[in-house]
Amino acid sequence: MIRLLLLGWPVGHSRSPSMHRAALAALHLDGTYELLPAPPEDLAEAVEAMRRDPEVLGFNVTVPHKQAMLNLVDHVEPIAASIGAINTVVRQGPLLIGANTDAEGFLRALREGGGDPEAPALVLGAGGAARAVVAALVRAGAERVDIAARRRDQAQELVEALVLKAGAKGEARTLDGLTMAFGRASTIVQSTSATMDPEAARPFAEGLPWEMLIPGTTCMDLVYAPLDTTFLARARAAGANGIDGLGMLLHQGALAFERWTGKRPPLEVMREALYEESYSGAGPAGTTSSDPSTSS
Repeated sequence: MIRLLLLGWPVGHSRSPSMHRAALAALHLDGTYELLPAPPEDLAEAVEAMRRDPEVLGFNVTVPHKQAMLNLVDHVEPIAASIGAINTVVRQGPLLIGANTDAEGFLRALREGGGDPEAPALVLGAGGAARAVVAALVRAGAERVDIAARRRDQAQELVEALVLKAGAKGEARTLDGLTMAFGRASTIVQSTSATMDPEAARPFAEGLPWEMLIPGTTCMDLVYAPLDTTFLARARAAGANGIDGLGMLLHQGALAFERWTGKRPPLEVMREALYEESYSGAGPAGTTSSDPSTSS
């Protein structure tokens, strides 16, 4: 039997099980996708337990373990190393390989939603999700990637490590100093957890300089719970092309599934499972990779 898992703390809110279990069933694979909650102090032990189990083909990693996992696998793939985070671990014989499917999953979701990854971009946030997005945009050839965070030094670290180092252009901003950046971006990605917080969501969205937005700009919120965030509602009202966070969740999950099983993932089956859960109102929703509801 195939065992796939999600490792994090906590994990009970994740929507990943629905899409992966649907994929296993559609391909008639005898397997499970399980949730494995592990506090940071138990992380190494949990990884070793999965290493010893031959039925475990791999697992997803979510907050707060995505950076710590870099030191617990046998090999880290280049894209995961450049991002500084692992969201997918793949078994290759006795070895555990650390990968990151968030970056490519983001690009696929952006293109699917009508966005252009080569256009000048603005990323809101400087956490793990933002790192994957920035790395993806730079690798895709974005002509400019500006980064904004509550603390400018956090944004500056990402600009230097992921943008300028790769030879692209970009500046660091604070979240309350975005007038110029909003006016020159063709893609704006919201990667913070602010739109998940009922108390912070509306003030956060209303505090952005929407009057500077160019109509037709692509605005993507990586949060998928709620699906229609205050950021997306305000963006669409200002004439933007809005993309919700389920696309990135879907595509990073499909990429991981293919790595684990060697099978082409049934994308539409996985998409239907996610949207069915999103609109059913059954149970809490959450995340897998990345600060907001992004990857698992």
